[in-house]
Amino acid sequence: PKGTIQFELQNIVVNDTAGTTFVTIYELSSSGEGIKTFNVAKIKSDLKIDDFRADPPEVAPGGTTTLRWATTAAASVTLLPGDHPGLPTTGSLPVTANDTVVYTLTAYGTGPSVSWQTTVTVAPVRIKSFEASSYLVNAGDAVTLTWETENANKCAINPGFPELAVSGSVVVNPTVDTTYTLTAISLSGKTENLSRTVVINAVSVSNFTAQPDYGVLL
Repeated sequence: PKGTIQFELQNIVVNDTAGTTFVTIYELSSSGEGIKTFNVAKIKSDLKIDDFRADPPEVAPGGTTTLRWATTAAASVTLLPGDHPGLPTTGSLPVTANDTVVYTLTAYGTGPSVSWQTTVTVAPVRIKSFEASSYLVNAGDAVTLTWETENANKCAINPGFPELAVSGSVVVNPTVDTTYTLTAISLSGKTENLSRTVVINAVSVSNFTAQPDYGVLL
């Protein structure tokens, strides 16, 4: 009775128009219900994120970019995804990306928190070229397969070669019509495929003679 109490209202969402609003307090006690209304001044928070970007915004798989940000009136910031404790309210952070990722910076201070997102794009894996030295050969002839890729971590050619460098050449000796498929694989497992078919010349008899073309009658 006749005491005082101090409390804080949290997570109250209001518009950002300057001015006052009303808060009504209801007290329930054995002697009945007491009601009192208070005027509360609304103060617009100065908290904001001034800038948040990746420099550069696109990298090759496994490449590094730098996230840069600036805030006003922030007491602290967080960055997701990842675990980044103790970040400054204005600063930068190098990050490595194997796949395209959206980063979210959240600033905390007076009033509701504010967030900003920026995207780091990882360039896709790409086959720049895949060729055979000849596409029509005799059975068993040597054929050189040559390839070049971009943003790949490794390659494979089916049939025959489950793991290859990101560019290079191999020699094959097909005996039947064969389709060779090159698969380029990125660090994150993304793939691109390209096929080439080597055709075997059909067997034919172009000439058949006997010398002399007459024989002995027995």
